[in-house]
Amino acid sequence: MKNNLIKKLKEVKNSINWKLCSGLAAIPFIADSIYHLIEGGPVLHDTESTCRLIGETILIGGIGGHISYKKNIEAKIMEEKKNKELKERAKELDCLYNISQIIETPNISTEEICEDTVNMIPHSWQYPEVTCSEIILKGKSYKSPNFKRTKWKQSSKIKNNADEIGSLNVYYSQEKPTLDEGPFQKEERNLIDCLSKRLGKVISGKKTGKELNQSEQRYKTLFDSSPDGILISDKEGDKFLYGNQSICDFLGYSLEELKKIGIKEIHQKQDLKYIIKEFNFEKNKGNSQKFPNLKNKKYLGFNIPCIKKDREVVYADVNSAKINIDGKDAIVGFFRDVTKQKDAENSLTETEKKLKTHIDGERKMETIGTLIRGISHDFNNSLAGVMGYSELALFSDDLNIVKKNIKQSLNSSKKARDLVQKLQAYSKESYSSSKKENLNLYDNFNEIFDFLKKTTNKNIKYENNLPKTELSTFFDASDFNEIFMNLATNSTQSIKKKEEKMNLLGTNYSPYIKIYNKSNDESVQLCFEDNGTGISKENLDKIFDPGFTTKPLGTQQGQGMGLAMVHKIIRDNGGNIEVKSMADKTQFYISLPKKNGNMARKKQEGINMEMGKNETILMVDDEKHIIESTKEILEKYGYNVLIAEDGKQGFEMYKKYNPELVLLDRSMPKLSGDVVLEKILNKDNSAKVIISSGHSNDFLKKTNSYNNVPYLQKPYGISELLETIRKTLDSK
Repeated sequence: MKNNLIKKLKEVKNSINWKLCSGLAAIPFIADSIYHLIEGGPVLHDTESTCRLIGETILIGGIGGHISYKKNIEAKIMEEKKNKELKERAKELDCLYNISQIIETPNISTEEICEDTVNMIPHSWQYPEVTCSEIILKGKSYKSPNFKRTKWKQSSKIKNNADEIGSLNVYYSQEKPTLDEGPFQKEERNLIDCLSKRLGKVISGKKTGKELNQSEQRYKTLFDSSPDGILISDKEGDKFLYGNQSICDFLGYSLEELKKIGIKEIHQKQDLKYIIKEFNFEKNKGNSQKFPNLKNKKYLGFNIPCIKKDREVVYADVNSAKINIDGKDAIVGFFRDVTKQKDAENSLTETEKKLKTHIDGERKMETIGTLIRGISHDFNNSLAGVMGYSELALFSDDLNIVKKNIKQSLNSSKKARDLVQKLQAYSKESYSSSKKENLNLYDNFNEIFDFLKKTTNKNIKYENNLPKTELSTFFDASDFNEIFMNLATNSTQSIKKKEEKMNLLGTNYSPYIKIYNKSNDESVQLCFEDNGTGISKENLDKIFDPGFTTKPLGTQQGQGMGLAMVHKIIRDNGGNIEVKSMADKTQFYISLPKKNGNMARKKQEGINMEMGKNETILMVDDEKHIIESTKEILEKYGYNVLIAEDGKQGFEMYKKYNPELVLLDRSMPKLSGDVVLEKILNKDNSAKVIISSGHSNDFLKKTNSYNNVPYLQKPYGISELLETIRKTLDSK
């Protein structure tokens, strides 16, 4: 022990400035120096010491016991140790913060992450002045300045999931005291493992600069060399963002010029509304009919006219889709130049045009033929009922049987009338009912499903998933029932086919038809769904065509008017219908107008069969059977009736007798109803006239300027005739 102490004290010899150590005042300084130079524990005495060197001899003399000084020294050492540890931990936290800053730098490459990391690491280890670091990644090495590999090394593997992709290495260039892991602290082991794990996660999700450059070059090559023009705009279409060389050539603009304009500058003014709607730009969001599960489709337009920089009109087939670029929504359009094809089509010879017209005509006739075959079947059935029940009435002497047969004949007549009205809806006349009211959808579907439960397959489960009170639409009740009865009819037929197939296979099958709603503030969105056989892809685009049917000829299962009529009614009432079909189910997405807040639902009232008040009615019509039956009805209900069998006679009788009301047929010899109406109103603009015609009211509005004149469509019933007359006479 003594020899070791003497050895340590000798080492003090050259470290003490003896000029500053004269006198007893230097003794504490000397003793303190001795203490710090002795490794492995405190000095083995309890006194302040006086040291004097005489040659090679060192004397130690006690000058009094002051144990408190030793304790002060120990406290000071502990405080310095804690401060040192805190500084090391602060460096480690600073290191983790810096690596986060590096990684989160926008658009930083893998190479840049590695280079910045190796430069940052040395400052975070215990001896930064002798520390260097290295990252080895996929065979490439990234090194800090003054890098040198030595035996004093700390290393951690960089992994992508379970696969090793590199390593993070820290070296000391000089020997340092041995600690927890060679010269390294255990906290430094935790730090290097944490850094390598973080790097592995980030680097595995990034491409290297070379890979990024290669990827960018591939896409740039595809973009620039595409024969189709590619044009990217903001989501509103107000500004073009990017374009390739083909679109520049097609439109005659440079890329810089294109970036200063938008869709308004490359399309004709009259086409803009169509372009915005067809390609789903956001500014038209409130007007387009959309459904949540059909949103992500692409949009395709054919022969779209485009305006070049020199104002020449060219044509393109345009395919577009929504994309996201740099975190922002955008629209990309692919333009295929079809100008030459368009010009070639326009330059067809007269013979070719006639041939094309002939072929198109044959196709139309084929469609019409299919339609007529179905219509004639249903119409003949109705006429057979009229004739059969009428003949039974003629041959019977029992008044009750006569009335019963006449009533059945009348029902058959109404079916024939309804069929004709459907056909009129498919002419250029529009279909719109004036008997609209606010309908509670839950109640109406309950009625429809109750009827279907009694008349269709008992195995079908009907589900009404609509809210009971909240959902209403402004619609004609009979039209509403026709829409969903037609859809239900198709569903039950589809379910029947699938059930037959499942029975043959011995497979369990639980058929259903259900209705539910989709959230929308602007309209009522419904989904009508069944799990029948579905609709084939080739038929999806045809199902709403008039006359189209999948049923073989001769099956007598309808005329192909059901879904076509559904489409017509919904469209003409401002709604929309789309269909989505899979192997296991078919869904019709239906948009209907919301309820009219200013109009309460009307209660069903009795028909106004009020007697006349001895008013005189002039009836102008050239159909004898209509004249005779109508005259008899009107006289029975208290009216005086004058008859004119053509327009000229009708106007002369009006001037002579000045009747309270004129019941005027529109199509007559000598003078048409339109001309007679004009003459009557010119003579007396307060005259009360009812127009009667076999055409629909909408057709009359298109061809007659007197839209406020009451209208009665043939064939009409007694109640409808009397109610219209009474209402017109009582009006002011």
